[in-house]
Amino acid sequence: MGDTNDDVNDLIEINMHTSEEFQADESPLEQPQENARERENSRCQEAKDHDLENQQAQPHQNLKQDTQQEKSVVGDPTVIIQKLQQQIEELQKNSQQLLNQLAEIKSQNASIQKTNNELQPQNPQVDEASTKVNQILKKLEWQISKNATLEDHLEEQDKSTKFIIQELEQQIAELDLGLFRNELEEKERAYLEEIGRVGQRVHNLYTNITCSLCQAPWTSEGEHRLISLYCGHLFGKICIERLPECPICGLAFGSTDMRYIYGRNILPAD
Repeated sequence: MGDTNDDVNDLIEINMHTSEEFQADESPLEQPQENARERENSRCQEAKDHDLENQQAQPHQNLKQDTQQEKSVVGDPTVIIQKLQQQIEELQKNSQQLLNQLAEIKSQNASIQKTNNELQPQNPQVDEASTKVNQILKKLEWQISKNATLEDHLEEQDKSTKFIIQELEQQIAELDLGLFRNELEEKERAYLEEIGRVGQRVHNLYTNITCSLCQAPWTSEGEHRLISLYCGHLFGKICIERLPECPICGLAFGSTDMRYIYGRNILPAD
């Protein structure tokens, strides 16, 4: 781009001083040397443009390779999400750089086109100056065409970058959903285990407050209140009074061998 700006400046200077050079009868321009220098500058410009295209394409190719490598990696979803987010940030940064370059190229094209329209040979009688002006104009037209091709390339690259970003965001959403499902499954498993433990505790409590004869809970008062025999076994009062001996150990007992139990945490029957 720098050689093009130099040529534009040379062209402006030539048009400003063409009349003075013609009136002063200065020596003719050394056309062969000028043509050689222009050919050399053209080759340098082509090399610079080729390097610029390679530099612009290389980050995009590297990001594609990194994305394909990330897709083949099986590991911690959280780590994968962090890497994908880093890639998205890099792609967005590169995309912004491409948009800035695209805007700069469009501005240069507009400036070159304006210069191309304004610069015309001021004195058609000056053949050498007119020839050089035409050469510079052709070079400017070639540069405009080159910039248009590069502009199309940058637009395609920007579309590709946005598509890759969408794919990465979709992967992140799927990984987030998978993590959420795993968390729900872990919580559900923990809740079921806790429910099982609570159920077992309730069962144990129900066993502790249930008469072994009628399988009904004891009451804190009344005919089914808790009675302890001399042997230590517990029954409901109305159930054990009808028996002459302990149904568990077979020890005989009388009415004086029955004791009411006080202070025990007994749940009332429903």
